[in-house]
Amino acid sequence: MKYPFRRKMAKSICFLSVILTTFFLASCIDLAVNQNRHKQTLVKKKSFVKGEIYTMRGGLGGVFSKGMNHLEDTLADNYQISASSTVWFKAKGLSDSIIKRYKANEIHGPIILVGHSLGANDQIGVARFLAKENIPVALLITIDPVLPLRIPANVKQEINIYKPSFVPLFSGMSLKADNPKLTRIENLNVDTLKGMGVNHFTIDKHQYVQKLMVDKILATLKEANRKS
Repeated sequence: MKYPFRRKMAKSICFLSVILTTFFLASCIDLAVNQNRHKQTLVKKKSFVKGEIYTMRGGLGGVFSKGMNHLEDTLADNYQISASSTVWFKAKGLSDSIIKRYKANEIHGPIILVGHSLGANDQIGVARFLAKENIPVALLITIDPVLPLRIPANVKQEINIYKPSFVPLFSGMSLKADNPKLTRIENLNVDTLKGMGVNHFTIDKHQYVQKLMVDKILATLKEANRKS
């Protein structure tokens, strides 16, 4: 048999392509269903607070960041608050959409960004895009960001929940602000908490992390609406 190595390599590449395509399509379908559900929620019930919440899932089409969807479900089902969902490689599109709507005076509440893994890193990127247009971000929540990015000064509050690890790209880390006087950062290393038992792929789904995210979001929305 000629070129056995090339044939094996071709089969491996084909197999990997099928897996990645399946992940991508599954995430797209899931995101479309998720966004439609929240549109229906807004039609049925009016939220008691105004705000713009955007969640962002991490690598492989967001397959392992289901905690973002769980957060959206909790906000919609328990508080009638809608959140838009996307994946990390669509960060530029999300930024452009927020900027366009903000300039058109279509955003009437605090902007809240939430992301896990690569989604956490790219939400920092979204905040930086908004900073160039002088658009404030009331709250940024990052779950296990895998790159040491700094938080831009247009972010008022940053909550960073992370799990250190020795494995590159699967290790969360502490974050710093461009301007600590303008951005209040809370870095929470889950290794300091008892009984967490999480890793990079499960941290966003843990009950404690979910409750913390919901509490921070509700507090931010209530404060902003109280001032308006």
